[in-house]
Amino acid sequence: MKISRFILPLLFAGVAVADDYRNLLNDGDGGVFAVADGETMVLENDNFSDCYATGMGGAIYVGADATLELKGTLEFANNVEFAFDDDGEWTGDANDIYLSEGATLILNAVEAGDVITLGSGVDAIDSAGTAIVVKKGAGTVNLGGAGDLTDYSFFESNLVVEQGAVVVKTDVNALSASAESGASITVQGASCLNLVENFTNAISVAAREFDDETNTDASGTLTGTSVTMEGLRGGTLEDVSFTVSSKVSEYAIADLVLMNSVLHLDGEGTELSNLTLFADSGITSAGVATLSGENYVILGDLNSSQLSGVTLEEGVVLTLGLTPDVLVAAGSTEFVLTFTGLEIAEDASVTIAAGGMTNCSAVLTVQSWTAEDGMVMVSMSAEYVPEPATATLSLLALCGLVARRRRQA
Repeated sequence: MKISRFILPLLFAGVAVADDYRNLLNDGDGGVFAVADGETMVLENDNFSDCYATGMGGAIYVGADATLELKGTLEFANNVEFAFDDDGEWTGDANDIYLSEGATLILNAVEAGDVITLGSGVDAIDSAGTAIVVKKGAGTVNLGGAGDLTDYSFFESNLVVEQGAVVVKTDVNALSASAESGASITVQGASCLNLVENFTNAISVAAREFDDETNTDASGTLTGTSVTMEGLRGGTLEDVSFTVSSKVSEYAIADLVLMNSVLHLDGEGTELSNLTLFADSGITSAGVATLSGENYVILGDLNSSQLSGVTLEEGVVLTLGLTPDVLVAAGSTEFVLTFTGLEIAEDASVTIAAGGMTNCSAVLTVQSWTAEDGMVMVSMSAEYVPEPATATLSLLALCGLVARRRRQA
């Protein structure tokens, strides 16, 4: 884009008046503003587009241990760092904000209707993993989604969502990401939230139902969840495809609810515990994956591959629920469920229990189970009861007899 060369005096701290900043070029760090080391700047309801810096920070440069707070509704688009004149046309690397070592970026979309959009990208490549981006307020933050220039390859910071929602609209490479209780991170379309190690994507979060021809608006959401290079813990995954690459030697996934979500585990070793899987969710492991703790799986089929590649460990509790469609498919009050790809550790004592159904007045019982190579078969029975009041039905859904068996050596 051709622009007039104009050097804007930089502000180094304080509160700036709301304004629109367009077609500006600074010969140095920060196309519009630079926050000095250790200082704090607050910008409210501003817009930044087509701003250029010959140094770092297409629109704003944030120095070491400095803090930048964006407050209210702001939009950044088509901003460029490391800009240079290419035969009369200024070009460079897409970037909105550069974060130095120890820098903090606060994205405070205060009200529910407030939207902060960082269209061109946040760069923290030289912060040695010490930069942090914190989402506050009831509103929404979009990473990507404005302008033609976008690059989050060097986001390389820790994302913390304390309130509201962060929407990932382009591929974002982070060091860690967490959403506190009630807060969320949503991945839209073909975009991915990646966790990187040594410049290599090791963890990937994507929308499960994305299809580049039929469902480009698909999205997947993490709520109340923490994702690091060491583990995925707490909260709920909904409509998410979560992948652990073969580059990860040990990974822990615990205290998690999966709704229409799938875990693809390709790492050398994954420890799973205390999981709840709805009928439309599952786990597929190409490596070693073990399951411990107390777990609940709702089956959507008499022949289930929801725990493919998983091994039940000593002391694990696996409670089974059924959808009404599964019981109808069984055709009788006694039936066998088959888990393909599920194994039980040698000599392990495990508990397989019945934990009710959804929207159906029947009490389930596990009669027995057997394990063969790569398969576990569970014999169950269902006793129908008269249609109870809603409250009574809820209690029945939680009841079931436990069958406990110890595998012989």
